[in-house]
Parts: sequence; structure tokens; C-alpha cells
Amino acid sequence: MALLFLIIPVVGFVVMGVSGSAGAVAWPSVAETFARPDSDLGVIIAVAVTGYGGASLLQGKLARHFSTGTLLIGGAACIVIGLTMFATVSQWSLLLPGALLSGSGGAVVGNTFNVHMAITGNKRGMNLMHAGYGGGATLGPLLITAVLGLGLSWRVGYAVLIGLHAVMLLAYVSTLKHWGDPLPADPPPTTTPRSRVSWTALIPPVVLFALYTGFEQATGSWSYTLFTEGRGIGQITSGLLVAGFWASLASGRIVVATVGSRLSAATALGGGTMVALIGAWLLWWAPHTWVAGIGLLIIGAGLSPAYPAMMSLTPGRVGSNRTATAVGLQAGSGALGNLLLPAGMKLIVDAFDITVVAPVLFGGAAALALAVTMVYPWRARHQKDAAP
Repeated sequence: MALLFLIIPVVGFVVMGVSGSAGAVAWPSVAETFARPDSDLGVIIAVAVTGYGGASLLQGKLARHFSTGTLLIGGAACIVIGLTMFATVSQWSLLLPGALLSGSGGAVVGNTFNVHMAITGNKRGMNLMHAGYGGGATLGPLLITAVLGLGLSWRVGYAVLIGLHAVMLLAYVSTLKHWGDPLPADPPPTTTPRSRVSWTALIPPVVLFALYTGFEQATGSWSYTLFTEGRGIGQITSGLLVAGFWASLASGRIVVATVGSRLSAATALGGGTMVALIGAWLLWWAPHTWVAGIGLLIIGAGLSPAYPAMMSLTPGRVGSNRTATAVGLQAGSGALGNLLLPAGMKLIVDAFDITVVAPVLFGGAAALALAVTMVYPWRARHQKDAAP
């Protein structure tokens, strides 16, 4: 039974990764169907992220009123309904409610699994779960690329996504009684030094979540359009390059899950973001297509330990009773980061052109590396005993 409740979160994140990365590759075809500019990808991202952020901010309250199984079912149902709306409507304006609903459902499912893994202290499971997301995100571009390569509509790809999430919904329903009761309420506010330190310690990772998720999603969402529209690279090659980014992210997390006990969370976080900075520079410089591909692979590998490490450290910062609320705040901050970079990229692209994506990504990588260095100074990292 314990193995089953590791497999379900991992597979659940695989499925969310597939749908999360597929949308960016499908977007040029979606935009053509609705006669919209490429930059309107930022609008879709903004709406989806708004739903994700709003649901994340409510995570603590939801976790105190509903069991883990109930939250998983509700979140998965929202995703299925949202994707169905997105895949079947005939008007541009009707895409937005579908994006909002699927984004909200994704937040509930993802945050619920993060809280579950953090409270149980399963750091290896946390890394495997997020590796699953990276693995799914690798398959997403391949799925849409295959559908388009066969001459089929992008809607066929979305039908596959709906089916995958429907299967997960059935899995959550069949295991509903085994996920546990709602979490206890957060402790009442106090003015003790320990309480103040606990919440103050959450501020740096909340900021880092915004920077990290913004950079990761901007890279995954905009690199395909950068390659196809800005650098004249073919659809299939571009899809494979984006798939390589997500594959590298997933592989890195599997490695961390295997040898993570030998490496502190802060060291993995700091070293990884510096590696990602190198990859972002290669992506910008890229005199040849293969250099851009290597850059994406390096970015993915460098980013791999960040998200699961920060999530695993949450209970130690704020206590188990506050973990659900803290996870929601961190995920909500990540949603804000998605607005500032992936969705905000629309304004930058409209002001310049699609080629501006590469230098903006390099700037995001530099900001992330600098913030990590400030929050986790090198001399303090060896004092950390928590592994990702």
C-alpha cells in the first residue's frame, strides 16, 4: 500500500507535466485557429496562473476542511472540465475560462501532493514526484509534435490530455478513503520569538519560488516559439529541443533522489542555479542550433533540485501545522513569478520581437542565481543538514 501511495503522486505529476508543457508547443496552432498573435500565449498563461495562484492561497484553508483524497478529486475534476472547454470551444474568449479552471485544479492537486510529501518527510518521494513532472513535461512536446506531424488538429492532442487526467481522477476516487483526514488548524498567532522567526524564515523561499518558477516556466513556454518564429528552426526539431529541456529537469531530479542524502539542499540549490545561468548564456549566444539545445539541457539540469528542495524544507521552517498554509503561499508566489516572466514576456515581445526572449531568460537566470547566493551564502551552506 505504501508503494501505491508513492506511485500515484508520481504518476499524477507525470500527467500534469504532460499537459503543462504540451500547451506551449500547441500554441502556434491554437493561435492560427483563432487568428490570434503569437504573443497572446502570455494572456493564456496569465489566466491559468491567476487560477493557480488563487487556489494556492486557499490551500491552507482547503486542507483544514477537506481530506487529501477529496482535494485530489476536486482538483482533477476541475482540470478535466477546464481542458475540455479549451479543446472544444469555437471562440477565443471561451478559451480563458478553461485556462482558469484547469490552472486552479492543477494548483489543488499539486499543492495537496506537496503537503503530503512534506509532512511525511519523504524527501526522496518529493524529488521523484517532481521528477515525474519533468518526465511528463518531456512527453508533452513530443505528443503535440507527433499529433501535428500526422496532420491532425491540435484538438486531438488535447483529447489525449483530457483522457490522461480522467484516468487520474478515477485513481483518486478509488483510493479516497486511504488518504487521511483534513489537517489540524494552524496554531493561533503568538508573539513569541520562535513564532516570529518561524514566519520570517518563510519570506526568502517565498521570493525564491517566484523567481524560480517564473524562470523555469518562461524557458519551457517560450523557447519553442523562439526557435520556430525567431530562429527559423523546424517544428519537429524545436519540439525535440523543448522536450530535451524537460527531460534534463526530470533526470536531474531522479539523480538527486538517488544521491540526495550526500548533498545539502542549499548546496544543491546554489550550485544548480549557477549551472542554469551558464545554460541560459549558451541559449542566448547559440551560433548553431545544437548550442541552443545544449543550453536548454544545461538549464534543465541546473534547475532540477530547486523546487523539491524548497518544498521539503518547509516543515522545518514553519512547523507541520503550518505546512499547508506555507506550501500554498510558496505556490502562490510561484504563480506570481509565472505572471512576471512567462506572461509578462508578451509585453516585451510586443515591444521588441520574439528574439528578445533569449536575453530576457539570461537576465532571469542571473537574478535567480543572485537571489540564491544572498539567501544561502556559500559559507553557511555546509551548516545545513537537510537534503533535498
